[in-house]
Amino acid sequence: MCWPLSDIVKSSKDNEKKVLWIAIVIFLPVLGPILYYLLGRK
Repeated sequence: MCWPLSDIVKSSKDNEKKVLWIAIVIFLPVLGPILYYLLGRK
């Protein structure tokens, strides 16, 4: 769970999107990182 969080914090997304993705990764510990790598990254 640490890798997606550090990737989100380092990204150039605006703060609202960062907070949303961080919440998704924290509250959905298995599905959240998968969704981030499939949908959130460029």
